[in-house]
Amino acid sequence: MAENPQQVLDFLTDLAKRARPQGEKELAQLRAFAKAEFGVDELQPWDIAYYSEKQKQHLYSISDEQAASVLPRKQSG
Repeated sequence: MAENPQQVLDFLTDLAKRARPQGEKELAQLRAFAKAEFGVDELQPWDIAYYSEKQKQHLYSISDEQAASVLPRKQSG
């Protein structure tokens, strides 16, 4: 448990630094996929969810809807 707000900020800053290279790598792969498969030269922020879903379908032959139909649903409450 964090003892003060600064520890939380330090943790989140460190986490962001460590996660950034992987995020940049995945974004570069998504850009390459969108260009190769759909001719998209530049991804806009609002395009990322759409092309991420298309990439997932391409790589794994499954969509979010198909995955949701076989995975257990989280119970509320």
